[in-house]
Amino acid sequence: MISPPYGYGGPFIVHNTGDEDKLIRCFFDAYREWAPTQGIVAEYMTFSPKNPREWFYPGDVSIRAPTVLCDLGVNPDELWKNYRKTLRWEIRKAQRDGIFVQEDSKGEHAEEFLSIYNSTMDRRHASDAYLMDMAFLSRIHDTLSGNYCYFHAYYNGQIVSSELVLISGDSTFFFRGGTYAEDLKTYSNKLLKHEIIQWSKENGKRYYLLGGGNDSEDPLFQYKRGFAPNGVRWLQVGKWVVDEGRYNELVEARRVFESDRGCAWIPRSDYFPKYRAPAVVST
Repeated sequence: MISPPYGYGGPFIVHNTGDEDKLIRCFFDAYREWAPTQGIVAEYMTFSPKNPREWFYPGDVSIRAPTVLCDLGVNPDELWKNYRKTLRWEIRKAQRDGIFVQEDSKGEHAEEFLSIYNSTMDRRHASDAYLMDMAFLSRIHDTLSGNYCYFHAYYNGQIVSSELVLISGDSTFFFRGGTYAEDLKTYSNKLLKHEIIQWSKENGKRYYLLGGGNDSEDPLFQYKRGFAPNGVRWLQVGKWVVDEGRYNELVEARRVFESDRGCAWIPRSDYFPKYRAPAVVST
């Protein structure tokens, strides 16, 4: 299976031809022919929330989860007033307490970021899949030069909250971040996000994408929503079986594999692709 890079994917039209629908359909026809030559059986796609998806997609499209998009195309006063009232108070308090934010476009304090981030993941009992190391960050530095930036919040001379932001032509994207547990009540992370929003606007970006949570009641989602209460969007995802014959072969191969282990494999109905589904197993 092929999946999109971090963030969002899909075809992008570079030059307006006046017949985008025909162009997109031709693109996917060519994609369907090319994919099997590369061993691609299925794809999972997350569509950008910045604009409604109006172009043709050959697979199934569904809603996954809410996400928060901060529209920077307003004046600074309006951007500030869009924050929740309690959030504005907390940001001002952090400023009064001497907390300040610095950008780090070269990753000079990547190790401090990593320490904060991994401690945050440990505190939230995140799976190992969310953990990072310096080798991973070094690859970002090497391959995304000019398209990433760290932001660090300092309190009493120490970095207490830190975020890694990815940068595209018109947007900034929250990638990873965290705050030391003992510094949560300083509101350093809230000031940090405010400064990232200000930096994004000053650098000509139109959107800051904060991401979302598991659902609309998720505390993390509610926290992000505080910066853009009117910026909630629903993420659309696409699931496309490109090579149905090979896909069915893989599903059957998985069934046989589980049967040989003495298990009656019942794949989770909501999982894609089915052949990788965690199983409801009866023995």
